[in-house]
Amino acid sequence: MMGSRLAGVLETLSGRQRGLRSGLLTRAAKIALVGAAYYVAARLSLHLALIQKNVTPLWPPTGIAVVAFLLLGPEVWPGVALAAFFVNEPISASWLAAAGTAVGNTLAPLVAAMFLVRVGFRKEIDRLRDGIAIVVAALSSMLISASVGVGVLVLSGAIHASAFLGAWAVWWTGDAMGVLVVAPFLLIALQLRLPARIPWGRLAELTVLLLVIAAVSLAVSRTHLGLMFLVLPLLGWAAWRFQQAGSAPAAMLIAGTVTWAAARRWGVFGGGTLFARMLTLQAFNATVALTSCFFAALVTERMRAQQDLERAAAELEARVRSGTLELSAANGWDSARAS
Repeated sequence: MMGSRLAGVLETLSGRQRGLRSGLLTRAAKIALVGAAYYVAARLSLHLALIQKNVTPLWPPTGIAVVAFLLLGPEVWPGVALAAFFVNEPISASWLAAAGTAVGNTLAPLVAAMFLVRVGFRKEIDRLRDGIAIVVAALSSMLISASVGVGVLVLSGAIHASAFLGAWAVWWTGDAMGVLVVAPFLLIALQLRLPARIPWGRLAELTVLLLVIAAVSLAVSRTHLGLMFLVLPLLGWAAWRFQQAGSAPAAMLIAGTVTWAAARRWGVFGGGTLFARMLTLQAFNATVALTSCFFAALVTERMRAQQDLERAAAELEARVRSGTLELSAANGWDSARAS
């Protein structure tokens, strides 16, 4: 009897140990995946740097980190922190400066994700309140990364204190745009489920629309005529026809193309001060991000409301028809009794 009990206890402990080992391996794999995605996106994004080598007008890794925290939980923070450190270490004054920057780059998206969870944010971004929530999260939490990052640059001697405000503005808007442009696209893409029967017509329409948006974005970015507003009707069409599945990739295409143009000083970004160029770029990117997010969410809400109204009308019609049939049957039975 004692032997069988001991064997049962040992088997239970062995099962728990295997489960713990499996859980640790799963967590390590998630951390490695998040870290790799952050690092690759960061290395590519540094080609857009405008101040020193690490202040960019669009920082997609922030959006990647927010999505990772939303989908995988806050426990993957070591992946973000390590990737941010290894990205910043070669371009920082010291390893201590890189570590300080990594702290800000990790804390800001973590706070954004915690805020979104707290307010009941839906990852489908199919309500207007979801669009408002992600905007508030992006604009407020990225104050952390900008303040920490630029503060580190000043304290380490990488930039003069007089350049703090300009660098801070570029850093803050770059991180915020990374959330507003990249996070919705990743959330929609990672949750996308193809139907059993693929609607090839709509898929072809979306593909052609995105190609047209990319071509128009490139064309207006290279001209000095100030025609960037021409992409907005196309963005509205994508949001109206395909909601977030169309507006999110369209917004990322537009913002990415225009940001690349600003970094290369094409078109309207060819002259003027850094502040003037950044004001033009970030005002445009903010317009694109907000139009995409809000319009798509509004269209989705209206469509859902219309479907609910049609469903309620159908149920009411069915109840009226059932009540009419019952009343007719009752009248027929009374007539039969009277006769």
